[in-house]
Amino acid sequence: MTDLDSSAGGGAPPDPGRLIAQARAGDEAAWEALYRACYPKVIRAVRRRLTPPLRSMFDSSDFASDVFRSLLAEGGQLEFPSFPALIAYLETKAERIVTAEHRRLQKRGAS
Repeated sequence: MTDLDSSAGGGAPPDPGRLIAQARAGDEAAWEALYRACYPKVIRAVRRRLTPPLRSMFDSSDFASDVFRSLLAEGGQLEFPSFPALIAYLETKAERIVTAEHRRLQKRGAS
């Protein structure tokens, strides 16, 4: 059972640090719980930042996947005091990834 499973019944809020550690250790249930809990907010953050030209070139889920890959890669170096702090980090990461791609394409077009 993951922290998100135990909190579903109204218990204590999930411990994102523990879930990330469990996911990095190969716990599929922890990874799926994190993904299910965070994905809707990440995808909304991506869609808010995608300009019409980017929407025609990329799928929002590709950016969201990049966000989760970076969480898994960097998660052990990060501390999240609460689940809302984790969500805020992921939303910011999503916005930065989309912005970086937009800038890359602008540079490419200006060359």
